[in-house]
Amino acid sequence: MSATLVSLLSLVACFAADPGSGATYRIDGKEIRFVEAEGLTVSSGCVAVAKKCSCRACEAARSFEGVSIASNDDRNPGALLCRALGALSVVGLDARGNERGFCRFRDESFVSNGSLYARFKKRRR
Repeated sequence: MSATLVSLLSLVACFAADPGSGATYRIDGKEIRFVEAEGLTVSSGCVAVAKKCSCRACEAARSFEGVSIASNDDRNPGALLCRALGALSVVGLDARGNERGFCRFRDESFVSNGSLYARFKKRRR
C-alpha cells in the first residue's frame, strides 16, 4: 500500500471518530448525545433555541479568565483544562467502543476535551 493511501485512510479514520453532531457516547452508564454549538462539541441538553448554547460547559468555554495549565505536563491538556475549570474529566464510549474524553460540569453538561482545548489554544494566541 502506498504511503499516500495510508495517510489518506488515517485522515479519514481520524475524522470519522470525531464526536460530531448527533454522536452518542456512554458515560457512567448513561447515553449522552452530543451536538455542535458555538464551535464546541457539547451535550445536547446545552442547546436550546437557535443553536444558542446555555449550560455551564458553554459558559466555561466563553471565558478562560485566570485559567492556565502547565505546558510542560505530559498529561492530556484537555483533561488538565477540565480540572482548571472546576470540571471532571471523564471518558465516553461510542457504539463501536471508541473512547473520547469529555469535561463534566456540576450541572451535568458535557463538552469534549478536544473542542474545549482547541478553543483555549485559539484564545491564548
